[in-house]
Amino acid sequence: MILSANKHEAWELKQYQSLSLDSKIRMTQQRIKAWYEHWDGMVYVSFSGGKDSTVLKHIVDCMYDDVPALFVNTGLEYPEIQRFAMSQKNVVTIRPKMRFDEVIKKYGYPVISKDVAKRIKDGRAALRNGNENSYALVQLRGQHMTPEGKKSPFNYEKWQFLLDSPFQISSSCCDVMKKDQYENMKKKQAENLLLEQWQVKVGKDFHTGLKMDAMLLIKINHLRNHYLFGQNKIYTTTSKNTMFLIVRYMVTL
Repeated sequence: MILSANKHEAWELKQYQSLSLDSKIRMTQQRIKAWYEHWDGMVYVSFSGGKDSTVLKHIVDCMYDDVPALFVNTGLEYPEIQRFAMSQKNVVTIRPKMRFDEVIKKYGYPVISKDVAKRIKDGRAALRNGNENSYALVQLRGQHMTPEGKKSPFNYEKWQFLLDSPFQISSSCCDVMKKDQYENMKKKQAENLLLEQWQVKVGKDFHTGLKMDAMLLIKINHLRNHYLFGQNKIYTTTSKNTMFLIVRYMVTL
């Protein structure tokens, strides 16, 4: 399966919707398997405790027992959702570094929706910079057109008045409270795998001069190429300890 082939035509989506439940589950399992194998098992489920992620987690759990589910407890979830999410197996619970009220004070309110809030923030920035033809302002003025020359349904003129609202508006809330935590999880997965493999190999080969086999080098190279230096936006930084282990390993070969 080609993972980059994510776009579908409208008729394809309608066709998928008409499939039986068993067929939809099989397609989902194929997609999960392809993703799991593509990243050598270095994956996780973004788990909110809602119905969609709960179904996804169930399917993943039926296929693999080593895939963690990441639940970001922002403090805004209902207590029942928190209890449900944290009672499931393989769930890693983390909290954002900033509380919701702190995010609001620093970045602004996510009013109406994330899309609208982003357009308002971008539109204000465009006005400050004198860019009257920015994409955000075009949408907020209802001037965005389809390739056929018709008015696009993706206009936001209804919310143009928010450009003059006396408070900050942005869509940064989700990024700060959830997406940043997911990025940290990705980094830890890559780093932990390196550390675990290094510790296993050091314990096994300590009395033989730390002679490492070629498979570990391949794995480290894979992680370095795919995680440590930002390819595919998975891992953009690494700790000094991990880099030391990689350099030390290269030297001992």
